[in-house]
Amino acid sequence: WLIYALMALHAVCYQSQVPLEPYLVDSLVGKGVEATATLARLQSFHQVAQLVGCVAFGGFLDRYGCRAGLLVSYSACAVALLLLSQSSSIAVLFLSKVPAICAHPYLCCQTALSQLTPEGPA
Repeated sequence: WLIYALMALHAVCYQSQVPLEPYLVDSLVGKGVEATATLARLQSFHQVAQLVGCVAFGGFLDRYGCRAGLLVSYSACAVALLLLSQSSSIAVLFLSKVPAICAHPYLCCQTALSQLTPEGPA
C-alpha cells in the first residue's frame, strides 16, 4: 500500500502546481500574448525534460533499483517545488522545471509493483 500512497502523494503535489503556473507567468511577465507564449514555452520545456529524463531514468532504475530511484525521484520533486515556490523571475521558473529530468515517481512505482507482484499461472 506504500507504493500507492507514494503515487497519490506525487499526483496531489504535481496537480496542485499546475494551476499555479499561469498565475506565476502572468505575475512575472504580465498578461497578454507574451504571457501565453511564455507559458507554452515553460510547459514545452518541462515536457522535453521529462521525455529526455525518462529514457535515462529507466537505465538508472535497472542499475540501482527502485529504492534509489524513489529517493532520487522524490528529491527532484522536492527541489522542483522549492524552486517553484521561490520563483521571483522567469529564469527561476524555468529552472524549477530542470529537476523534471530526474522526477519519475510513477516509473519507480510501476517498477516496484512489477517486482513485488508474484507471477500468475501461465
